[in-house]
Amino acid sequence: MAEQLSLVDILHKAEKGDTEAQFYMGRYYMEGEERTADIARAIRWFEMAASGGHAEAKNYMGMFYYNGVTVEKDMEKAFSYFKEAAEKGSSSAALNVADCYENGEGISQDYEMAFYWYSKAAEAGNAEAQSSLGLFYEFGNVVDQDHDAAVKLFMTAAENGSISAKYHLARHYYGQDDYRNALRCYKQAAESGIPAAAYELGCMYDDGKGVDKDEEQAMHWYVEALKGGDPDAANTLGVRYMFGSGVDQDRELAYRLFETAADQGHEIAMINLQNLQEMGYGPKDEEV
Repeated sequence: MAEQLSLVDILHKAEKGDTEAQFYMGRYYMEGEERTADIARAIRWFEMAASGGHAEAKNYMGMFYYNGVTVEKDMEKAFSYFKEAAEKGSSSAALNVADCYENGEGISQDYEMAFYWYSKAAEAGNAEAQSSLGLFYEFGNVVDQDHDAAVKLFMTAAENGSISAKYHLARHYYGQDDYRNALRCYKQAAESGIPAAAYELGCMYDDGKGVDKDEEQAMHWYVEALKGGDPDAANTLGVRYMFGSGVDQDRELAYRLFETAADQGHEIAMINLQNLQEMGYGPKDEEV
């Protein structure tokens, strides 16, 4: 639309009720440069387009309510927008509906409905839905367990650009002792910001699997995973600092790392934390 009409022309069409033009104006104000970005104005245009039945505008409105951007966070309203958009054929909205059903957000948790909507989105070519659907087959959640079907979905999703699918493929390759491909996929996922992939990549460098053993690279990826909030990385780094393995021994730092992992429910970190407490590390009574 922008290539054929000037912004003024699009604005005039939007003001006359053209939902595609309204959607364009919403994106213009949402994605514009600093001088043009105006989220509140973007929402007004998206809301008009959504009221006129525009599927992607409904999905955008759902995301605003889901994340509480400029509007008060409202999971039920978010789900309602997602569902309306999905029923109009939006694959990204179908993915959002499936996520809501799987996690019980804005609607009661329902794995069968999650599977249904992941399937709808996957059939439409949505890469993240294909990846999520693969997990259902991998673990036999509401369907018969089928590892071949899971791997096929992960491969399709990865080819379509899903980074989470790269991570799941890496797990598959590692389980098959195909360390070269596991390393490749873990690295791609880690470089794209998946903390668990960064942790597993660190382990591969630590153990010398699929690559020469390299403690410097292992530490680099453990730290990257820690930055992303990975509890396994926090615990592993805690062990290193506790015993001075490849780093200067620092048990106070180890304590904080174990505490970070334990706060996320990491059971081994809880034991390590208790051991350090018994050795006298951690906050003293007067500091509590």
